[in-house]
Amino acid sequence: MTLLLALLLGIQILGWRADGTPVAWDTLGAEEVTRLARMLHDSRSNLALSPGSSSTAEPSDTIGEIGGSSPPDRGTTTTTTLPPPPTTTTTRGWQPADECNNIPNPGPVYLTDATMNWCPMVAGHLARYHWNPGDLRHLMLLIECESNGDPNAINPTSGTSGLFQHRPVWWDGRSMQALGRIGDPFDPHDNIHVAVWLAKTQGFGHWDGCEPQIAGTLNA
Repeated sequence: MTLLLALLLGIQILGWRADGTPVAWDTLGAEEVTRLARMLHDSRSNLALSPGSSSTAEPSDTIGEIGGSSPPDRGTTTTTTLPPPPTTTTTRGWQPADECNNIPNPGPVYLTDATMNWCPMVAGHLARYHWNPGDLRHLMLLIECESNGDPNAINPTSGTSGLFQHRPVWWDGRSMQALGRIGDPFDPHDNIHVAVWLAKTQGFGHWDGCEPQIAGTLNA
């Protein structure tokens, strides 16, 4: 290739020997022509392996770095510790039954444990109405006087029944108004519900047998 190009261009001198003498193409011997051909072949092979060529480069023993930092370790597990949930404080509001602990018990009619066991239920029903001071104590004293806290109490003469000793003649009509149905006078829930309704809508005078007996205690 170099010889052909030199001939076409009319170049007489191809290079210089080590002793400083010029090398003209027409003075080359067979060995020198062969040596130059090999040199040309080797230089073309080197160009084919230079950067930018399509040849496959040797694999590198190192992993390329980005921005001077090492690639992340895929085998490392990161554990995130979450903060504990906030502590919540539940404040209990007032309950009607709380008033059972505030009922005075000076006598002479004393409220027994059997009667006071029904106080939370009485307070729950009373809370449905306008609650006047002394109402809860008044109702509990009526239970004490009428039945001594026995939900199965019955008067053999008059037939009055349950905690508040409701009269049979009035029970059906009153329970219909208070409960929306005919209740059971021996069911504490029904008996108390009707009694509280009666006291708050018509007053305490319906228990005329016990009112005089508890009057001194109510005024104490």
